[in-house]
Amino acid sequence: MSITAAQAAAELQQLAVAIHDMMVNRMMAYSGFSLMVFDWFLTLPDEITLIWGARWTAVKTAYMINRYLIPVLLSFEIYVWSGYATLITLGFCRNVFAAQSFIIVAFYANVHWMVSLRAWLLWERRSSIGFTIIAVFLLYLLATCLIMGKELGPIRRTAQVIPEMNVCFAEVPSKLWTVWLPSILYEVFIVIITITKAFKHSKNIIHSPVLETLYRDGFLYFVFINLSSVMNLLVWGVAPQGYFLLAIFFTTALCQVVGSRMVMDLRSAGQAKPVEVVYGSAFHRHPVARVVAYKTSEVTDDRGFFEMNTFSRENDGY
Repeated sequence: MSITAAQAAAELQQLAVAIHDMMVNRMMAYSGFSLMVFDWFLTLPDEITLIWGARWTAVKTAYMINRYLIPVLLSFEIYVWSGYATLITLGFCRNVFAAQSFIIVAFYANVHWMVSLRAWLLWERRSSIGFTIIAVFLLYLLATCLIMGKELGPIRRTAQVIPEMNVCFAEVPSKLWTVWLPSILYEVFIVIITITKAFKHSKNIIHSPVLETLYRDGFLYFVFINLSSVMNLLVWGVAPQGYFLLAIFFTTALCQVVGSRMVMDLRSAGQAKPVEVVYGSAFHRHPVARVVAYKTSEVTDDRGFFEMNTFSRENDGY
């Protein structure tokens, strides 16, 4: 069957739109990846000092995954979508979409887990809070995996190769944006328990570099990662399908930077000089008690950031 001039023009128009959208995706991906690499070189001296010498813990493991495994995976993904990859076949595209989907889920789960540990430390590693965080985290992860698994079927079925661009393509399911809802709800849960603890601390005048870093980075993280999740939701929900990759490359690179700096900032605060931590009621003119924090020689032990210091209580005439 011959193709009419109108059909040929329509196909050319679709190809032009696809090329434009892919260029936007690539430019944003290159920008995010460049920022990630620049930040890696910028913070490498601090990482060597603060992280490399520490013993392996849940925090360090999550940090190393975020710091090194994610850039490697993103490098491969960017190569696949660059147009220069070889052996782009239909089967390869289907496998790439499947792997890509769950890599994103695992990445955000890893960053959320690092933030969860910070929230738990604010509560002085209380068992009840720890069990609650783990339960809600598992619910969030299970819901995300179920939604992603359900929506992955249509993606794999509609996968195809665009030979003119040497890239994979698939239709974005109409409900795929819902995969970000559990993430947003979990972030709200974390900020609620953080605010609750901050309110408890507000009843006492407390000055500590570790606490200040925990609260500052905790709230900054919530604003940043929540905006990233909302952006991903909007990209997959209302943006043109050609911008699908923005939620994979650009925001992932930015969140990787935030996750790495979050851990290093707290470790840096834990190694601050000895400080005087004053406990007192916000409604009293004079402090009730005075606590002096002295840094121990085992500051690299990050089982809990509240174990970095040894405290001696001094009677203040109360």
